[in-house]
Amino acid sequence: MITLRDITGATSQIKRADVKEEQHPGTSMMPAGLASGLTSNQFTDLIEYLSSLKQAGG
Repeated sequence: MITLRDITGATSQIKRADVKEEQHPGTSMMPAGLASGLTSNQFTDLIEYLSSLKQAGG
């Protein structure tokens, strides 16, 4: 099974056998220029939050 997670965090599962093609985009889902509108503390908080998701299996 493959678990897909959308931008809202909702998950769905599909059988690997049902996948015809798999692609991994080379770009981030994070909007371009996002960091430029954040203070250094806000940016640090964002990175810490994203890291916590990865550690939790997100």
